[in-house]
Amino acid sequence: MAGIVQWERVRHPRTSLVVAAAAVAAAAFAGAAVLATRQLREYAAVPGPLAWPGVISGAVILVLAVGFPMAVTAAITLAGDRRASAAAVVSGTLLICWVLALMALAQTLTWLQPVLLTVGIVIVALGLHLKTEETGP
Repeated sequence: MAGIVQWERVRHPRTSLVVAAAAVAAAAFAGAAVLATRQLREYAAVPGPLAWPGVISGAVILVLAVGFPMAVTAAITLAGDRRASAAAVVSGTLLICWVLALMALAQTLTWLQPVLLTVGIVIVALGLHLKTEETGP
């Protein structure tokens, strides 16, 4: 198989994409709920861009930029839609941009950020792999 991404071991890229996108969407919705309900006590006393209004807007942006695109990607990939590859590339890129923006604004590094960057790259790669499968060698 010729193309941008060549994976001999990925036998079910659609299944992998559905699982990864659904997991990220669920995590984004849960994270936004935690932020919006102010369950993270350490943010309550933080001045600057992570103060209370920033946390609420961050929760809304998290849902809009990561949660919904990943949920749509999982749903249309599960349905077998031909646009799944494009949705995966877009939603994976949005996840990567979200993590990079969060790192720049918060100026902190946690273990979750490199994990999410890797997941975003994998989702983009799976989208490219699906596109390669659709177009053929």
